[in-house]
Amino acid sequence: MSHPVLTLSPKEALNFEGTKVTLHCKTQGYSRGTSYKFYHEHVLLKHKSARFEKGASISFLLTEEHSGNYYCTADNGRGPERSKAVRLSVTVPVSRPVLTFGSLEDLNFEGATATLHCEAQRGSLPILYQFYHEDVILGRRSAHYTGGVAITFSLTAEHSGNYYCTADNGRGPQRSEAMKLFITGQSFKETVSFGPMLVTECPVLAGQRSSLSFLSDKTIIPGWKTNKNPVASPYAPNMDV
Repeated sequence: MSHPVLTLSPKEALNFEGTKVTLHCKTQGYSRGTSYKFYHEHVLLKHKSARFEKGASISFLLTEEHSGNYYCTADNGRGPERSKAVRLSVTVPVSRPVLTFGSLEDLNFEGATATLHCEAQRGSLPILYQFYHEDVILGRRSAHYTGGVAITFSLTAEHSGNYYCTADNGRGPQRSEAMKLFITGQSFKETVSFGPMLVTECPVLAGQRSSLSFLSDKTIIPGWKTNKNPVASPYAPNMDV
């Protein structure tokens, strides 16, 4: 009896988790008394085998743990003959990714730097991530490591709207939930000097009417509750605005 030959079906490059796979073990010198066994990483598989002409087969649904080397043996009473090993790689589909914004408290200012991070908690690598703003692609990154990917860009007024990302490792993209971002205008700071030692800064939004109040020990400093143009205060003799 010749050495058996082990084959897998389907013969797809990507065998996704949940796919049904069949192992076939064939021999040329077949006899009715031949017994067949299947092994995964030298561990005997206990799946029930089906006999066919010149061989046998077993079938099972793939899980991530099924990745590895397989071989079979055929024994007609004169000792087992072993096939060459065949490697099976199981691809875990990506889970739904999660989109997050970096530094949320700073993201609503025009001119600020925004960071979008997209990560699928589960899925075989590599994973292709793509970022979208109102269904228009912003960028794409391929991840060969866990932890997801990120893109960074400077905000303009046109960046207001809905954002989402997708993750794909070969079985089709999974899409994150959408997140909405509002851009309120450019941020700058009003600087006020109180004497030679104390300098106070207050953020202001450009293009919006802003009311500024400076406080000392939780008390508003007289003369400094103002709409952009502060008036003189006896508590602040040296003022640079």
